[in-house]
Amino acid sequence: MLREDEPFRQDLWQLRKEARAVVAQFRTRGRLRRENPGMGRIDHRARLEISSDVDVSIGQGSTIDAYALVHVGNDRRGGGVASALHIGRHSAIGELCNVRATGGVIRIGDDVLLGQGVSLVASNHRTDRDHLICELPWSTERTGVTVGHGVWLAANVVVLPGITIGDGAVVGAGSVVTKDVPPMSIVAGVPARVISERQ
Repeated sequence: MLREDEPFRQDLWQLRKEARAVVAQFRTRGRLRRENPGMGRIDHRARLEISSDVDVSIGQGSTIDAYALVHVGNDRRGGGVASALHIGRHSAIGELCNVRATGGVIRIGDDVLLGQGVSLVASNHRTDRDHLICELPWSTERTGVTVGHGVWLAANVVVLPGITIGDGAVVGAGSVVTKDVPPMSIVAGVPARVISERQ
């Protein structure tokens, strides 16, 4: 087992870290921009599925933890809203998060905490009766998710398309966010509703 604290293996440890970073970069086919490649971290166990025709940026000091799935791609059936993902500085995408910027743009501000298992969904399926749902293009009625600065989304929160979460807001564990969340508010429940304000 290779350990970082063994001095005679420092060069191997550094090569291992560099190789993992290269693997994380090559698992993406799109344009992945990092403000400073020396800052921030994408865990080697995270899965990034990024199409070649989308834009993704990750701010300095931001992290994507183990087993998170980040999927950014445009509707292969054509039409719809262009997809993109923008993560601000010093934000953390927790373990097992599901960030789906498909058919919309997801914007995550600075200093945001996404707890384990959080799902951000940028678009939804259409439900026209005359076609199978899997054959329909994504809905364009409500798209995108915006998460303001300093927000905390606790474990297993689901944020649906078209939602804006205001700066400094807190969303309780297991909540389903179906309406915009005011800044500095605390919301919880299914569907999420304001239960308090931050003091």
